[in-house]
Amino acid sequence: MPAVLFLPEARDDLRDIWNYLIGNASVERADAVLDRVKAACDRYASHPELGEVRHDLAPDVRCFTTDSLVIFYAPTSDGIQIVRVIHGARNVAAQFRKHGR
Repeated sequence: MPAVLFLPEARDDLRDIWNYLIGNASVERADAVLDRVKAACDRYASHPELGEVRHDLAPDVRCFTTDSLVIFYAPTSDGIQIVRVIHGARNVAAQFRKHGR
């Protein structure tokens, strides 16, 4: 099975999303959203060329969406690295600049 590696910024994003959802919905909803994100990441790891190319943000970065979240990743030799997970309503370019990407 291809590897999925969550970079520190992406892990921070997921933690923030989970905390937001438990505060505004429920633990069950937060868990379900993160489960769907992880399942989608596993699918894209098997077919990394399927994501939309986003060279405007960083070299080799691609993205896909699930649950109103945009998952940014870079293909690797054995899967994908998840770079960021950002809500689709946020300013994506500003979030990338914030973390030095």
